[in-house]
Amino acid sequence: VEAHPSAHLDIDQSTIEKIPTAVQSRAMESILLTTPGFIQDENGRFHFRGSHGQVMYVVDGVPITDQVQSTFSNSLDPSQVQSMEVITGGVSAEYGGKPAAVVNLTSKSGLGSTQPIQGDVSLGLSRFDTRELGFSGRGGTAAFGYFVSGGASESDRFLDPVNVENLHNHGTTGRISSRFDWLLGTSDVLRFSASGGATDRDVVNLASQQAAGMNQTAHNTDTNLNLGWTHLLDANRSLDAAIFYRGSTSRLDPT
Repeated sequence: VEAHPSAHLDIDQSTIEKIPTAVQSRAMESILLTTPGFIQDENGRFHFRGSHGQVMYVVDGVPITDQVQSTFSNSLDPSQVQSMEVITGGVSAEYGGKPAAVVNLTSKSGLGSTQPIQGDVSLGLSRFDTRELGFSGRGGTAAFGYFVSGGASESDRFLDPVNVENLHNHGTTGRISSRFDWLLGTSDVLRFSASGGATDRDVVNLASQQAAGMNQTAHNTDTNLNLGWTHLLDANRSLDAAIFYRGSTSRLDPT
């Protein structure tokens, strides 16, 4: 029996890897849409129980309150995620405010790896000239570990528009993530993670906008740094502290 004050759904790494999606490095939205209460809107946007973008991400204890979706920002890469918890009811006070849902992510770590280096490379091709390249690597010892992942994709159907013609919808995106862990004695763990992403895409046209020659483009970037420390007090209690930085930019270029 699990004692938990919130309505939540736990998603492990094997499930994350098996969920079908057009582009694996942009699969976070597809994963959330498999959970109860999430519905999809035009251009791949999603809502939870009628909310409008009120979904908070928490990555290794660091809150991200802006809208992390392909329409407004850079998607998170599921290849960096070890496990995720989707909290959909009874959101506790530790998350602040009143988000409609919380996506609590734990990133992969190389701590305790049996090999100094191991990894994989992936390549994907599909319709609409969609191409994707990804990689991941991890390694370390009993006291130190690292994990690095990255992915980039390009498509002539970058978003999922409502118009059948798929007008003016080319885009490219990429993200790289890293995490380093140090085991300091038997009760302390120090971690540092850094990630960043960038997206350059067309703003999808309706038929009338295409006929008028509209050619708007959007450019999004984000940078994330996180230094955290965990101290084990006893078998049932621990102390966590973190200092972090998140910066993001969004620019719309007119016709």
